[in-house]
Amino acid sequence: MLIDHYSIDKTTLSSVGIKDDMKDYLAGQLLTQYTKVGTTKNAFDSFFVTELASFTANVPLNSLTTVLTPAVDLTGTWKTAIPMTYYTLNALGERAAEVTANATLTLKQSGNSLSGTLALDVISWVRVPGSDPGYTPIDEGIDVTGTISSTNVALKGQFTSAELTATSDLLRGKLINTDDYANLGVETNDNGLNLVKQK
Repeated sequence: MLIDHYSIDKTTLSSVGIKDDMKDYLAGQLLTQYTKVGTTKNAFDSFFVTELASFTANVPLNSLTTVLTPAVDLTGTWKTAIPMTYYTLNALGERAAEVTANATLTLKQSGNSLSGTLALDVISWVRVPGSDPGYTPIDEGIDVTGTISSTNVALKGQFTSAELTATSDLLRGKLINTDDYANLGVETNDNGLNLVKQK
């Protein structure tokens, strides 16, 4: 409700939130009105609209929001402890090759922003039975940027993105092909990417 009323850019919501005391204040005002004896639906609706308009007019946006603090600092090098499995795709978007590889993710974190490189070093691969041919898997270095919000990590490369959950020493999640035209990205199963922070 507040996000819409202030026209907050929803793409920022991974790193920006409404302050709890602001939500509590507004909820308290509405609850007080709601529990008044004799309050009708029309009277409450009218109060609601008036209170929200007053709140918006008197509380500036920079007082309303807070930057969400990341739960961990991801700066450093992360590697697979055991080889991972990922898939290349063919032009139809079908899995074409099953690849066994080692992965190394090097990240730099500044506030909630992330940048770095995901290196995929191919060990071996086999054609997925019944699939049309895709491209031959080769070692890849994927430049990525992204954000962390609490423990949720979102990374985006040219053709491949990653959705991960972070702890202080483990990143776990999946890779997703984001190339809808030629399917040049790669993908994993859910929780197919497990990276351990290097000391």
